[in-house]
Amino acid sequence: MPGGIYVALSGLRHHAEQLDQLASDIANASTSGYKTEQSSGVASERPTFS
Repeated sequence: MPGGIYVALSGLRHHAEQLDQLASDIANASTSGYKTEQSSGVASERPTFS
């Protein structure tokens, strides 16, 4: 069960980061010279549950 929770939490965190990036892009759409940030999308190691 804890492994499934980790997978769900990891996915939620990734999507939240993407939404933050999208919000920043929309807020700065009219700013000249603005460049979007690139998200890494690198998976982190799975924690061990005792």
